Amino acid sequence: MIEAICLNEYWIKFHEILICYPNNLFVILTNLLNISSDVYITNTLVLLTERFKYCSFVYSTNMEKELMNNIKTFIASAELVYQNKDYTSATILYFKTIFVALDLIIYGKIKITPKDHSERFRILKKQFPEEYSQLDKYFSIYRSTYSITIDKDDCDEVRNYVKKLLERHFNI
Repeated sequence: MIEAICLNEYWIKFHEILICYPNNLFVILTNLLNISSDVYITNTLVLLTERFKYCSFVYSTNMEKELMNNIKTFIASAELVYQNKDYTSATILYFKTIFVALDLIIYGKIKITPKDHSERFRILKKQFPEEYSQLDKYFSIYRSTYSITIDKDDCDEVRNYVKKLLERHFNI
């Protein structure tokens, strides 16, 4: 197996140096794995078999851009579903928007994204008590989406909360 790590824009192979810019290898990986070519790869760890049949890699993208794109996608989807009067599905999408927005707020300050709701709540409680309080206030509605149909009034509460959150932090 060939093991390589990206360091200072050159691929360094253990025990020998490959003089190859990451973008050249990325093009190969893009073709092999059908990864979007607009992904910017940094701090990449790549593991390739000698025949290049299989590969696995870990990369970080421009996290803030990815999270912002997700926010815009989820809120747009939520609005479409809301217009179709499917308030339970709209509520779920509004909450996905909230979670990603809060993750972006967290990432902006401490450069990590929570792996689950529990971690998100712990970080918010410690670092962002106002956001924690707001999320905690509405989280029971989210939990309800698993078992009951959400009515328009509850959906509107969540919708208003997400709109205020996005306006306050992102001018959206």
